[in-house]
Amino acid sequence: DEDDDDEEEEHPALADCIPPPPALRVMARISFRPQLPTLSFTKEDAERFLAMPNPPPSPLTQLSSPLPQIPSPLLPAL
Repeated sequence: DEDDDDEEEEHPALADCIPPPPALRVMARISFRPQLPTLSFTKEDAERFLAMPNPPPSPLTQLSSPLPQIPSPLLPAL
């Protein structure tokens, strides 16, 4: 039995051999876009929407002041 152990130790060259190259990892990126829900309108929906009366202007619009007009310098003509 001791002879068998000696034979295994007589092959140190196996430990010195070049190890195999590391396995290449192939990583695949899988990208997907979440599908947005699509809105579907029927012709009746469109007609009903177009038949809706426009809301009256808000009473707050009368209280708001118009935006100030800021004069801009004239650009030189080329």
